[in-house]
Amino acid sequence: MFATQVYDVTWNGQTFKPGLGNSWKINEAGMMRVKLAERLVVGRNQIRFKRFGSDFAYSAITNNWDDTGGPSELLYVVQSANRVIERCILMTTDSGDICLASIIFPGWRQLFFPDASAGCY
Repeated sequence: MFATQVYDVTWNGQTFKPGLGNSWKINEAGMMRVKLAERLVVGRNQIRFKRFGSDFAYSAITNNWDDTGGPSELLYVVQSANRVIERCILMTTDSGDICLASIIFPGWRQLFFPDASAGCY
């Protein structure tokens, strides 16, 4: 708890305290800026900051893997489609890398060597 951030906040005629054992997350000067911007919202005996999507950096998801349905011949509950495995290898390797993925199942071990067209040799 920051002692410099324990203060009363008056908003719309009501006075709010940070709560027992707590402090505000910003100092009084910052709270004044929030008040001037009218970014406070009154809840049940508390205030919260009003936030907008434009307050944070984000971008639309444009890389949906629409073509990666489940495996055609499901043998295991946790089995992934070959296309998903191929994309994961492509994302984590550089062209020319030697790729060896070992998958261990009870009683046997399978070695997977992707073909050269996937960027691995």
